[in-house]
Amino acid sequence: MDEKEKCCICGKEIEGMGNNPYPVRTEGRCCRYCNYTVVLPERIRLSKQDRYEQGKTDD
Repeated sequence: MDEKEKCCICGKEIEGMGNNPYPVRTEGRCCRYCNYTVVLPERIRLSKQDRYEQGKTDD
């Protein structure tokens, strides 16, 4: 029962509860490192893309 959960992005053991990997992965949990270096940058990129596309359609 003491088996550590693995990060769904890099495969390393997760310390603590882990993080939501969406939008990079839809299932599992990710480690803190992947959250900061992969997931959060992707969320920011998608947010900027959405704002840009909404601005273009308001013409």
